[in-house]
Order: sequence, then C-alpha cells, then structure tokens
Amino acid sequence: MAWQGEAPAPSVPAPRVGDEAELLAAAREGDAQAAHRLGKLYAQFGDRAAAKLWWELAARLGNIDSAYNLGVWHEQHGTLEEAVTWYEAAAGTGDAEAATNLATLLLEQRGDVAAARVWFESAAMAGSRTAARRLAQLCEEEGEQAAAREWHRQAAADGDVASAHDLGFLAYSAGDDEETVRWWECGARGGHAESAYCMGLY
Repeated sequence: MAWQGEAPAPSVPAPRVGDEAELLAAAREGDAQAAHRLGKLYAQFGDRAAAKLWWELAARLGNIDSAYNLGVWHEQHGTLEEAVTWYEAAAGTGDAEAATNLATLLLEQRGDVAAARVWFESAAMAGSRTAARRLAQLCEEEGEQAAAREWHRQAAADGDVASAHDLGFLAYSAGDDEETVRWWECGARGGHAESAYCMGLY
C-alpha cells in the first residue's frame, strides 16, 4: 500500500512511464484511481511534492491507499498532525496498516496510550501481527497479564517469535508449564536465541 518500495496492490497496477498523459487526463476528470496511480508515478520519478498533490486529490475522492500514503508522507516530513489526520482517514475504513501506524504515532509522539490502544486493537482484530504484539506489550505495562497473553498468543500464532518468547515468560510466571514449554520451543524453532537459552535452563 505504501509507495516506498512495496509491491502494489493487485487492484492498482503500477503505472508505466508512458502512462503519464493518460493518467493526467483521467485524474483531471475526477478518477480517484488514476490520481492515485499518478501519485505513485511521480513518487517513482522522485518528485514527492507532485506525488503528494495527486494523492491529496485521490484521497479526497475516496482513495484509501492515497490517504495511507499521505500519512506516510507527512510522517516522514515531520508534519505529524497531518499524518494523524490521513492515517485516521484510512484506518477508519478498517485499514490495519494505517491503524498500526496511527497507534504508533499516538503512542510515541503524543503519549496517548488510551487512543493508541484503540487503534492497535482495531489493527490486531484486522489481522496485524505487529499491532497484536504492541497491544500485548501495552497490556503488560498496565498489569493486564491475561489480556497480554491473549494478544501475544495471536502474534505468536502468526509467526512473531518475540511474542512467543514473551508468552513463554508470562506462562512461566503464571505457573503454566505446558504453555511455557510450548512457546519457548516455538520461539527457539523460529530462531529466537533467548527462547532457546531459556528452554535449556528450564
């Protein structure tokens, strides 16, 4: 979804160099997808200012990918209020990546734990492994061990070996030997050195 070297979504093919005139004509007629693709084309050319202008048009016409890209653009350029606005626009439609980025900004730049948790939970429920792990860590910090285990379990089941390791520790603290072994073994198999070490000690 982002324009930084990521594969484009199948529904929005990457523009070819020769597409500019055709995309310009369509975007000027109010075609949101054409405006989005034009933004991607200018981003490929290295013209970030032009990319931003076309993404703004596309986002105002309802293109969620453009709203996300604008969030990234403003975050990179240090205009965080604008980044929050655009991430909110994309996250409000259920976009997990935008919700994760929004939650991270709210947490790390504003210190707004409550709002960050809402968006991390939204992203985690939509399948974001990153959001599930961050939510688990927030729950741990708040002393909500049962909730932390549940979110770590979701992240670990999706392949996050760090969450598998943390889940092993939480299970160990709770006296759950079966879960301790299960998750430390999972982390160790995934290449997490500390999990292997803990499993050896155990």
